[in-house]
Amino acid sequence: MAEPAMQVDAIELRCPGTLHALLKDGLIEVKCHHWRCTQGKDVSVFHLYDPMTGDLVRTEYYKDPVKRGSKP
Repeated sequence: MAEPAMQVDAIELRCPGTLHALLKDGLIEVKCHHWRCTQGKDVSVFHLYDPMTGDLVRTEYYKDPVKRGSKP
């Protein structure tokens, strides 16, 4: 009988003040802020890279939950 896959939490890659990336599911996830990727829209863009080759595996887009420039 095969053992179930072990669930591992994401590992944060950060300096003392900023989260730079996450290592999860065998990929490096980086949040992108470049206009070329966001196209000036209120979206969060995440690039996922293979840590062994450095190749971009995929890009995910999500609606940004907090509109920039808005006050609470």
